[in-house]
Amino acid sequence: MPQWYVAVSIRVPGPMTDSVLNRFMVFRPPDEEQCVWVDADDRTLLHATIEIPAPDSHAAVDAGRDMAQAAILVLDSAADVVDVVAVDVDDESGTYFRWTPTAPET
Repeated sequence: MPQWYVAVSIRVPGPMTDSVLNRFMVFRPPDEEQCVWVDADDRTLLHATIEIPAPDSHAAVDAGRDMAQAAILVLDSAADVVDVVAVDVDDESGTYFRWTPTAPET
């Protein structure tokens, strides 16, 4: 099964503290395949990456969306998913798949 590099970005209403970031230690497997960090230039932006097996780009993006929703539950705030990006680890063409949530209708 292909391996996918999946990255998610999540925006929170206010700057994140180190104590909030420490809540994400439960997401980190022992082999350090997943990384979670706060953007150095924008402390309201959280990034998470992981390498996962998935049969295709749709499944990889879906897994990223699930990961983003789980992260929002850990944040326990009114956070929003900015985007989810999936890249086939073995594809050297630079092709990637991006999902961004649609704006709510007003």
